Amino acid sequence: MGEGVDALVKGFEPSGNKSDPNSEYSDAIAAQVRRLVMEVRQLASSRQITVLNGNSTQMGNVTSMVVPAVALGAIGYGYMWWKGLSFSDLMYVTKKSMATAVSNLTQHLEHVMCGRTYARRRRARDVRRAAERAEQALHGLASSG
Repeated sequence: MGEGVDALVKGFEPSGNKSDPNSEYSDAIAAQVRRLVMEVRQLASSRQITVLNGNSTQMGNVTSMVVPAVALGAIGYGYMWWKGLSFSDLMYVTKKSMATAVSNLTQHLEHVMCGRTYARRRRARDVRRAAERAEQALHGLASSG
């Protein structure tokens, strides 16, 4: 780490040419790079650094499951291609199941609508009967009083 950073810092060292307008910036950058190098060296010497690579045990488990699945998929697709089948040829099961589901749902909705109509008629009849009874009661009170 020291050799590359030292070469970098030397690139920013003042050239001794004060007529250069960039010399002030070069001095400031060199000072910042030196401070950064010192901080990195302190961090490296005081703490243990753990480097993880891509072959951790979790990645290994995922890879061991994905590779066979991909291989099986490729083999299945190759077999379908060899037999002249396509995915749409296999959709008849889904189409049939969908038709059955739509039919069942339609029947259920018709049943619900019939029940709703029956309940509405019954409520209307009950309201009519209650109104007739109330009218008779009022009529009976008016005639007796």
